[in-house]
Amino acid sequence: MADGGLRIGPTTPVEMGLILGGGLTVSGALLLAPRRERVSGMASLGLFVALAALTALSLTWAVNPAEAWLEANRTLAYTAVFAGAVALSHGVPGHWSAVLGAITLAAVAVSAYAVLTKVFPGALNPDEIYARLREPFGYWNSVGLMAATGVPGCLWLGARRSGHQALNALAYPALGLLAVTILLAYSRGALLAAGLGAAFWFAAVPLRLRGTAVLIGAGAGAALVAGWAFTQDALTEDRVPLDLRTGAGHQLGLLLVVMLALLLAGLAVAFRTAAHPP
Repeated sequence: MADGGLRIGPTTPVEMGLILGGGLTVSGALLLAPRRERVSGMASLGLFVALAALTALSLTWAVNPAEAWLEANRTLAYTAVFAGAVALSHGVPGHWSAVLGAITLAAVAVSAYAVLTKVFPGALNPDEIYARLREPFGYWNSVGLMAATGVPGCLWLGARRSGHQALNALAYPALGLLAVTILLAYSRGALLAAGLGAAFWFAAVPLRLRGTAVLIGAGAGAALVAGWAFTQDALTEDRVPLDLRTGAGHQLGLLLVVMLALLLAGLAVAFRTAAHPP
């Protein structure tokens, strides 16, 4: 949530809406979904509920119960959203991929905007004083974690054997963009979350070789872009004048375009070679 979800005023109505929306989605799924059908994701949902219960229980031993109360409400809102996603994927049989695709698309959209604030600071973020990516949430950990949520989805999109090949190929530049966002957000929590998400995907999904190709290709491109960015004081130092940030941002934008174009071009050549071997 914006600013880490630490301000009661703006976060309270959001949390209430998320909890209400999640509850309504679950209720609708229970009424409309086919009976006696196995519901995927219940184990993960159970762990999420246990985390929310533990967070609420921490009120009894917290040094600052007021802060624990805020965290409990925030975790409950996250749990409601997750439960709603599970219910939605169950309520529309065969369309769980739409939920995963929507999560991935949202992560890519937020990451694209976050990086664009670096590329065009004068138009999108002229008053920024910190080097870390913070917009559109105003908090770098939120931006990084949002990008991390899209990592498993990109691995799934790039590794799956079904679907349109042109759409699947977009997983490479999308994952590269997510990786650049995580690195430029300087969020250790996001790095850990992305690593755990990727590790879980490789442990649970048998398409490991295809997933590795996606991860290596996108990771190499992101490493080159982020490696260059880390050498630029205008992109890594705080309180840099706008004109310096603008010049470095435009160079970063060019590198990103080159990275995305090379990933897509490489995939196009690979697909053509596979379809018409010499």
